[in-house]
Amino acid sequence: MCCWSLKAVKCAVVLLTIFYFITGIILFITGIVIAASGTYAELLPGVAYLNIAYLLIFIGIVIFVSAVIGCCCLRDTKCCVLTFYFLVVIVICLEVSVIILGYVANGVLRDRIDDYINQEMLRDMRNYGTDQSLKEAWDKVQREESCCGVRTASDWFNPLYGKRSFLQNEIPDSCCEIVQQDCGLKEEYTKHSKGCEDVILDDLHKNLRSLATITLICLLVQIVLVLFILCLYYMLFTNKAVHWCCSCCVYEMVEIEDDDKHKFKTDSV
Repeated sequence: MCCWSLKAVKCAVVLLTIFYFITGIILFITGIVIAASGTYAELLPGVAYLNIAYLLIFIGIVIFVSAVIGCCCLRDTKCCVLTFYFLVVIVICLEVSVIILGYVANGVLRDRIDDYINQEMLRDMRNYGTDQSLKEAWDKVQREESCCGVRTASDWFNPLYGKRSFLQNEIPDSCCEIVQQDCGLKEEYTKHSKGCEDVILDDLHKNLRSLATITLICLLVQIVLVLFILCLYYMLFTNKAVHWCCSCCVYEMVEIEDDDKHKFKTDSV
């Protein structure tokens, strides 16, 4: 009976380790995709949005390494089992932080975060003429979403938030309904009137929700894996049980009260 229970636990650990490795791939790819293709990430200065994506990439790497160590658990090595256990626990703790950041940013702190992001974007608009990546991000969102500025088109020349790249009533060409050279500097062209803040913030919160949800699903698999690792450790290394290796040997752990040491006796089957 014990032989089959040990076999079953080992098989469960192997199967869950495979799923664990797959969760690492999922988190790694998710982090890369979010970091590389966050639609308007350049417009979110000072926000931990991209840092969460980088954290997922790091978690994925840790999972790859720990999954390899987990494969060594089949050799009944105490060091490998404990190392695998602690690495999985570390991964779980990191993932909990990602989930908390993702859901909190969409919950009780959403209004505060949105206000902070708005203020930062308004201040950073002054770099439109000198920061090429920022310029491309603004031009992209204004063309694709038919919007202009953060709240209104006047954000581009309003000196309230610092020096601007545009004079009074001048805005980027990407704010024009029909984009032409220097159309933003001429009053006769029709311009977009609504601000872009809703589009930018919706993109941010959608990605944060996606990160948190994917991480939560992976976390559930890893919690089950931790339970089976503990079960395997108990069956292999507690000093009260007789263990069958299910092959050619029987491993019996015998306590000997001699200078507080333990002696392990191996009998061939």
